[in-house]
Amino acid sequence: EWLAFFVVLVSLFTWHYRRALAGWRGILALLALLFVIAVFFYLRQDRFLTAYREVVLYFSLLGKDPSAIATSVGVRLEMYRLGLTAFLDHPIFGMGSGVRPYLLQAYGGGSEAQLPHRHFHSEYLQTLVEGGIVWALLLSSAIIYWLRSAVLAVWPSHPQLALMAFYLSASFMLAGSVSAGLIYGAANGTFVVFSALIWACIRLSSNQTESVK
Repeated sequence: EWLAFFVVLVSLFTWHYRRALAGWRGILALLALLFVIAVFFYLRQDRFLTAYREVVLYFSLLGKDPSAIATSVGVRLEMYRLGLTAFLDHPIFGMGSGVRPYLLQAYGGGSEAQLPHRHFHSEYLQTLVEGGIVWALLLSSAIIYWLRSAVLAVWPSHPQLALMAFYLSASFMLAGSVSAGLIYGAANGTFVVFSALIWACIRLSSNQTESVK
């Protein structure tokens, strides 16, 4: 989520100062951005290496040793495996509301002690498991409607507002791909900050319009 938040800020900054960043200034800004990204990955390389080792451990021990799902990445991969298996077994209407990873022991899942999570760590997979293709289509329709009304319809007159609305939505969609999007601080922080920015821009635009009148 923090990576997505960083991309959002950089994109908005670039859009706002796009004229000033033309030519050599743009090249310098790009080099500075690449430097920041390189420093970030260097400082956090232990996290990425740990995740890589946990992925290798999961696939090497799957079905042989319970320790395959005893890691942060391993347990997520196991929940994804169980969720996809359950969806493929009930693709149209899903398995109904209230499905938990530990309830899928028929598909080779662990007990509640091994998989105590109440969510499959993906909003999209959760939708597919509980409601199948039908609910996935309804969710997709809601997302498309929001993007059309809050982004595409606003873009011709207020492109910066449309961009902020898009990135606010994109942050939650990215967060929801690998977690429950509305319960973590990073995603909620993004919502608070960008909702405030959108409100401030609308307020400023309204004041300017009233002063012209």
